[in-house]
Amino acid sequence: MKKKGKIKKHFSGKGYGFIDYGDERDIFFHISNVEQKDKDKIICGQEVTFVVGKGRNGKEEARELTIINKESILNSVNYKLPKDTREAINFNLNEVDNYALHLNKIAYFDRRAKSEKFLFYKTNKQKEILDVKPNFTKIKFEKISQRQKALFDDIGLEVKSFEFKTDWRLIVGLGHESVYETSIILHHIYGFPFLPGSAIKGMARNYVIMAIFEGEEEKALKDEGFVAVFGKQEQQGRVIFFDAFPKTKPYLDVDIMNPHYGNYYSDDKNKIMPADYHDPKPINFLTVKDTKFNVYLAVKKENNIEIKQTFKDNNKQKLENVFTGKKPLDIAIKYVQEAFQKQGIGAKTAVGYGYSK
Repeated sequence: MKKKGKIKKHFSGKGYGFIDYGDERDIFFHISNVEQKDKDKIICGQEVTFVVGKGRNGKEEARELTIINKESILNSVNYKLPKDTREAINFNLNEVDNYALHLNKIAYFDRRAKSEKFLFYKTNKQKEILDVKPNFTKIKFEKISQRQKALFDDIGLEVKSFEFKTDWRLIVGLGHESVYETSIILHHIYGFPFLPGSAIKGMARNYVIMAIFEGEEEKALKDEGFVAVFGKQEQQGRVIFFDAFPKTKPYLDVDIMNPHYGNYYSDDKNKIMPADYHDPKPINFLTVKDTKFNVYLAVKKENNIEIKQTFKDNNKQKLENVFTGKKPLDIAIKYVQEAFQKQGIGAKTAVGYGYSK
């Protein structure tokens, strides 16, 4: 006869757990007695059906275990949700369309870890047991691009664009505030990864300062062309750097950092000197790979005029402006493309992330 219960404990690394099924009784279960389709979905709080049988030691154990209410996982102690939210929602987590909400607002809390923390990815003996995967199939990327172009026409902007494709991997927002140890920038409406216009502008600005003005920002801020493109504290730049959205469905993949000397770099007063016998502490983070982005730069038509030669005071002494005779939009598009190729965008560019092909 089938009985109903709820997963009370689950030791995934050991392959067993316990089910609470009333009368203050818990019954043992082994992963080998879970239906194949549900083996990777067992977590605390899920309702299950099972048949009581005898184990190797003669004690009762649960067999033919099946998940019967996947929606109930939101009531699990592994999900930190407000009470009114728990009462209001009733859906399968795999049906959440917005990946940003799924990843950050319904985060899995691992109580079994040595140090309890939120997780989006976990492996056990090289086997994936927890992985929050995105689903971007319902997003019409082509229509988003069309709406962007229509907006430019309505405003009356002069626009230049190009396609940025990741050479390897890309991570923007790695150090942003998050419930996890790492983070990634995701669009608050669509939930997909994108390149913020501010990041593109910052990348290009830094590249121009380093490549053209020998790393001297003060020298760059005296150049009329540089200020026309990027602006300064007293003056707004003419070029608008738009957020770069994926051209097609983006691909996310889990990568890993492996800090070896965590104890040494911690705030612990009793610091231990770094040595090769310290155990590494793997940290997972999300990256974007094999993805194309539409990059748009724009200027109001009346502002896209050639940079004029300037003079010092009234003595007709010419100042050496690097971009004299060039238009702001032409300057911007040239150096944004160069910066993608030679400097990269986002985090970990020193090890090859964030470059274009």
